Amino acid sequence: MINKKGHPEIKPADKIIVEGLNCVVSQVYGKFSVIGACEVVVAADSPVCKDVCWDGKQWVFSQRPTFVDATKSARLKPFIEML
Repeated sequence: MINKKGHPEIKPADKIIVEGLNCVVSQVYGKFSVIGACEVVVAADSPVCKDVCWDGKQWVFSQRPTFVDATKSARLKPFIEML
């Protein structure tokens, strides 16, 4: 079951592994969020922003669509640079 509760503590700028990929947490969602636990930036060569959930054992990408061109977001620039 995919959820957002019971996951390890995270904060923006933390590096986590999601489905085998290195990611940087760009935003942590509130406990009542319906879209997942956090948002991450992934793929240094062509950065994308994705929502992430906790499956009880590991981080997994949400099935929600990807924000494809993360490089156009000034908010995400510091996180992209950390990849």
